Amino acid sequence: MKVLLCTANARFFHVSLALHSIRSNGPDKTNLEIDLKEYTINQEIRDIFGDIISQNPDVIGFGLYIWNRELIFRLGKMIKREFPGIYIVLGGPEVSYTPKEILEENDWVDSVVLGEGEISFWQLMETLDKKSYAPVRGVAQRGEKKTSHWEYQEIEDLNQLNFAYAKSNEAELKNRILYYESSRGCPFSCSYCLSGLDGMVRNRNTELVTKELEMLIAKDIRQVKFVDRTFNADPKHFNEIIDFLVGIDKPLNFHFEMDAAILKEETIERLAALPEGRVQLEIGIQSTNEKTLQAVGRHHAFQKEAEIIKTIKEKTSIHLHLDLIAGLPFESMEIFEKSFNEVFALELDQLQLGFLKMLQGSKIRNQSEVYKYHYDEKAPYEVVSNPWLSGQEFHRLKLIEHCLEETWNSGRLQKTIRFISDYIYEGNVFRFFKELSCVLDDSSYLMSGRNGRWWVERIFELIPLKWGFWSKEIIGCLKWDVITMEKGRWKPEFLGWTDISRASFWQNDLFMNDYLPGYQFKSWRDIQRLYIVEKISPSLLEGVKEEEFQEEETILIQLEESFKWQRIKIGE
Repeated sequence: MKVLLCTANARFFHVSLALHSIRSNGPDKTNLEIDLKEYTINQEIRDIFGDIISQNPDVIGFGLYIWNRELIFRLGKMIKREFPGIYIVLGGPEVSYTPKEILEENDWVDSVVLGEGEISFWQLMETLDKKSYAPVRGVAQRGEKKTSHWEYQEIEDLNQLNFAYAKSNEAELKNRILYYESSRGCPFSCSYCLSGLDGMVRNRNTELVTKELEMLIAKDIRQVKFVDRTFNADPKHFNEIIDFLVGIDKPLNFHFEMDAAILKEETIERLAALPEGRVQLEIGIQSTNEKTLQAVGRHHAFQKEAEIIKTIKEKTSIHLHLDLIAGLPFESMEIFEKSFNEVFALELDQLQLGFLKMLQGSKIRNQSEVYKYHYDEKAPYEVVSNPWLSGQEFHRLKLIEHCLEETWNSGRLQKTIRFISDYIYEGNVFRFFKELSCVLDDSSYLMSGRNGRWWVERIFELIPLKWGFWSKEIIGCLKWDVITMEKGRWKPEFLGWTDISRASFWQNDLFMNDYLPGYQFKSWRDIQRLYIVEKISPSLLEGVKEEEFQEEETILIQLEESFKWQRIKIGE
């Protein structure tokens, strides 16, 4: 019997941890032939269909999530219609909480795996192979009259599971972002989330975790993302893994989700020992409004979280990624603006603006009538309006999210954004993004491809309309942002550049050694590749207060030294 595990990921470089783990925990000695295929939601459905049926599977196990539900449902119907003898099993959070409805409304589905499937899926395969069709705990099968075993399954001892990628080959993992878990569950019970429904956390043994991480580190991968919902829920577990990461001798990045409110000082000291770029932390703030936090079951004091985040910024070089959710109870546009500004003020590297989704099985979905939520009934079940935010306001927040992602979160125009929000809008960065989002009211802009250069042009166009008094300073910031973004490849004429790329001082080694010890002129190509000299006010680069702004000076910028800059006197 041939078993095919497959799913559709959001992007090519993602990997399905669940399916790799299920395959890894399958039987070794068996007459089952097991294969795994990962597609993306951007592929043509006919191409996916053709590839699946070319495998000649007897059983297909689909992993379903909010991003691929619609595609998998279409695909499953096509397969069952053309090949009715193929047995189709669904699993994942999109079907685990509603097995009865799934089976009643979709005659192409034969079984639904409820919850964690590393054990129950293979028990089902055993019954199918033996043609016994016996009930399996944690699996809902079509035609079963008794449903007492239709229970969401959790594996109590995670140490009994094999390494998720033990049977994965190099081609399946090369240049991918790999997901890994050292624990399951969450100690918190946020109403919009599924991870903490029982409030329990189950850890894998730390020695086992570090052994498996060593195997991952040996592979040709881009990043390891831990999917532990609150990675620092158990400080001892967290600290031991961080200590292990300190000693890695390879440029590899690890991503963790953690709770700032429970982070201890000793852990921050450990984080400070990590080399730059080794770890990035994602911290879910979600809202700073106390009434909102209480309504969704988050008993966190934002001020405490803020102080800990500031300490992380002061003592470590860690990349910080903070999250907000738009659409939570009791958060109007005005209150959300306050949350946005308070979180952005924490000197973060990225601010992810997400939108509330009424996930299957979540507490807040069951409260949707109480809070009068209107949401899309199709995955990903995103809220479109509520009593505190109108549909038009949600749309504006969507446009703001586009601006945020394509500028600040992409590492673009950060000097310009900081200047305008701090000096013109007195720290109200939300107002800046709201103003900027009006550019996207033009539908031709909204539908067109946009990059960093496009945003430079749009901000420049807004200067005389919105910020004319500060035009000189904003242009100085735009110059710096263009330099760091383009490294000299693009210097738009409208910013008024200083053209001294072939000035004679570049050939004066004695003069240049005062600024660049060991400098030796080799070629004009090297000069253009390595350096830029431009007139910019040092105040803009140093963050000097408004009343102390200095006049423009000639600045020498080293492109290959993380944009290290210094004043230079060239006799102008």
